[in-house]
Order: sequence, then C-alpha cells, then structure tokens
Amino acid sequence: AYQAHVKPRTGTLTLLYIMGMSLERFLVDFVRGDRIMMAPVPHLSFYQVIAAAIFLTAGIIVVVRQRVERTYESL
Repeated sequence: AYQAHVKPRTGTLTLLYIMGMSLERFLVDFVRGDRIMMAPVPHLSFYQVIAAAIFLTAGIIVVVRQRVERTYESL
C-alpha cells in the first residue's frame, strides 16, 4: 500500500547522526599524526576501532528497528 507521508520513528535521526559522526571520526583519524595504534588491528588506531564499533552498532539498530516495524505492520 502506498503511504503519502512516512514519519520516521523516534530516534532515527539521532542514530543517523551518530553514524555520521563516527564515520567522520574514523576518516579524520587517518590524517592525525598522534594516533594510538592497536597491535591486534594493523593500520587502525584505537579511536578508529571504537568509531567503527559505534557505526556498526548504530547501523544494526537502524536495520533491526525497520524490520521490527515492518513485522508489526504486516500483522
């Protein structure tokens, strides 16, 4: 069914902002000179690993919320 206006769920904009900021932090940290490197993850700094984890967590939450919403709409 076609919906004329789809209202995003509460928190979606915040999750997208968190994803954008963590992506920005991940990319900017490549040009920093004072990076704290991690031995288990070559070529990535500590802050890049944290930013990637935050990005993935927020992305998973967005996907799960959309799937849960679609499941309830089909009932």
